[in-house]
Amino acid sequence: MVVAIPGGLALLSECPKESLMKMPLKSAGQLITKAMWRNIALQASYQTAICLTLHLKGRAILGIGAGPIKSMIYNSLFLCQLFNLFVARELEKKNIFKGLHQNRWFWVACAIFLTCQAAMVAAENVFDISTRLNWMLWASCILIGLISWPLDFAGKWIGSLVFLS
Repeated sequence: MVVAIPGGLALLSECPKESLMKMPLKSAGQLITKAMWRNIALQASYQTAICLTLHLKGRAILGIGAGPIKSMIYNSLFLCQLFNLFVARELEKKNIFKGLHQNRWFWVACAIFLTCQAAMVAAENVFDISTRLNWMLWASCILIGLISWPLDFAGKWIGSLVFLS
């Protein structure tokens, strides 16, 4: 629920584009476009692979205990979702940052998203549900989330070469 509400608000806060306003309505059109399927497949595959790798091999790869691995999986998945909000704004275009400065509600939703995550992590630490991460593990989580952007760019580039978009 924490992921869905601010994320949905961030995407719903986008200002309508002139091209969309002039587009005729089609009742038989697809609800999920090819670009959406591409994004879903890429991001879901990447996030599943990262979470499974951390869960199954994280202790051996990083040399840390099970507690920090669980915290890394949780934070990495959250950050992947946060960075995917930027990707979901522009499913067709390669420049996901265009017009981003014009939408303050997107930034408000992202701030709410981060605040909810910080509150969850703090509550977990208070109740000893999870282990605190050091700055290197936090940096790793952020890098895992950031990889969503070049992955999306590569997917759009390959899709344009193969004419999938």
